[in-house]
Amino acid sequence: MVYIFIQLTFFAPRGVEEYPIAEEEEDAEPTPKLLENWVLWIAITIGLILFAYTIPVFEILQHSPPGSPPFDWPIGK
Repeated sequence: MVYIFIQLTFFAPRGVEEYPIAEEEEDAEPTPKLLENWVLWIAITIGLILFAYTIPVFEILQHSPPGSPPFDWPIGK
């Protein structure tokens, strides 16, 4: 694996083609300012995460076992 890494890093042929980047169409409509608001997207993401994990977390908290009995060694005595 080290041989393959060194071979591909230092001795493999390198391409000279430029990375293609998308260009905006000339008659494209501008993006609405509401969709450019990062605070909105982060709030929606947090809301969806809280909505998705609410029921499983409450189920885990309500139906959790009482725990294991305490150990005598090496903690106790």
